[in-house]
Amino acid sequence: MTTASFLGSTCLVGAAAVLGVQVTAQQRPTFRTATRLIEVSVVVTDRIGQPVAGLTQADFSLTEDGKPQAISFFEVRDDRTAPASGPASGRQIDRAPNSFSNVPPPAPGTATVILLDRLNAAFDSQWFARKHIDRYLGSMRSGDRVALYVLDGAVRVLHDFSTEAVSLRRALDIYQARVSGHYDASMEPPPEMEGIASWLVDPGLSSSEFFQQRRSTDTFAALEELAAHLTGIGGRKSIVWLSEVFPIPTRFGRQEMLEQMRRATRALSDAQVALYPVDARGVVGAISYSRGKPSFTTFAMVRGSIDTMEIVAEETGGRAFANSNALDRSIGRAVDDSRFMYVLGYYPASAALDGRFRKIKVDVARKKLTVRHRAGYQAGPPPARDRRAREAAIRDALEAPLQTTGVGLTARVSRPADGEDVRLLLSLDPATVTLERDGARWRGAVDLLIAQILPSGKGEVSASLPLAISLTDEERTRLSAERLTIDRTITLQPKTNQLRVVARDVPTGNVGSLVIPLRAVTRQ
Repeated sequence: MTTASFLGSTCLVGAAAVLGVQVTAQQRPTFRTATRLIEVSVVVTDRIGQPVAGLTQADFSLTEDGKPQAISFFEVRDDRTAPASGPASGRQIDRAPNSFSNVPPPAPGTATVILLDRLNAAFDSQWFARKHIDRYLGSMRSGDRVALYVLDGAVRVLHDFSTEAVSLRRALDIYQARVSGHYDASMEPPPEMEGIASWLVDPGLSSSEFFQQRRSTDTFAALEELAAHLTGIGGRKSIVWLSEVFPIPTRFGRQEMLEQMRRATRALSDAQVALYPVDARGVVGAISYSRGKPSFTTFAMVRGSIDTMEIVAEETGGRAFANSNALDRSIGRAVDDSRFMYVLGYYPASAALDGRFRKIKVDVARKKLTVRHRAGYQAGPPPARDRRAREAAIRDALEAPLQTTGVGLTARVSRPADGEDVRLLLSLDPATVTLERDGARWRGAVDLLIAQILPSGKGEVSASLPLAISLTDEERTRLSAERLTIDRTITLQPKTNQLRVVARDVPTGNVGSLVIPLRAVTRQ
């Protein structure tokens, strides 16, 4: 996508747009307020890895940066005997014809992304991982929600969340292992390449180190995109990452990679996503092969990647699996972690938004138990509200390969049998719109943008609407039981094949995006 076409047209300064309201009887969302309740999902297991039931709020203690916090919310979530998939109670998501949404349908059971890594795994490892994913899907429990994604520089969706193993296995059949040039070059660059990339980038950097840096940069950027994509799914989520990963550099690029890792793991933690790396190599033998050449396996070749796996897992509340050929069992154990957990909620004693990372520590009164949870959260300052920062956030969402879910969006599309006008009835999920008390009123602001996308990836902005919200207590109560809608008619440009809608909640900086493929819209 060409970014200049968006930057030149985006205007986030102007009069507030008029909000229409549509009442939906089955939906009762409420607005989000600026008060911060920190939610911590806690997995407690015994010495053999089985979940520990029967704990009460009194068994837990929680600290933030070493200071005790009062637990205000406590819940036990047990999906071990959850029924097979079906509509969940509560708010239902409209899936009528010509209706599109980035809001995941509420459902019981676990939510797990299985991420196949083409960027950081050898050809043989990819096929080995694929075989064991298929084996796991053949025995997955009814009601578990599983999605299949692929990492090959960016993240692509093979199959979105589903409880149907047959459909997931059919999508997996399409997957083909592919040699990653970056992986190959970072492991053992060919002699004719030695020194070329280093001369272009860093005189002290070998070409293998250069390509490893590229792999780590692309990988952690993709994990941040996944965090933004999954944040709209309630509760704890899991990513089972089948990969060989990469070691942390000992010299060039070390600090840069550690900073990228911190950003990615903190984004995942804030989205309540636990990372479960699974070493796609299985048990590593004494002889390894690169470009068909045998070599002895060294401790550093094996342990370096496992160290990285363990760090990212610990920071997000997951766990790493290595030195096992039973990858399907490792996937199953990762999914099992989300079947039974304790959820603790607290209001931080310190309300300072100073941008620091707040470390969370949860302890259990009983001994010889393993407790896993996210390492903390980013107490970031309120996002910048100047025009440039707001434009940049929207541009990033427009260009992202995955929909983001920080703001819930649903669109009903009407397209007449002839003509090039398209009518959009856009609904914003009030539960993802922040209202802040300002005297006698509740105020909020949302930046909304609609763009047309051509097959080439170029885009043109069709509407840029800064929405200002100002409500009395009575209006806030009434609108909490209704849907905020915006009615907009767009005249399509020739060859437009897709519409993209982006909404940014100004107080929090949370962003939601929605892709509307016009080929899926039935003319009426």
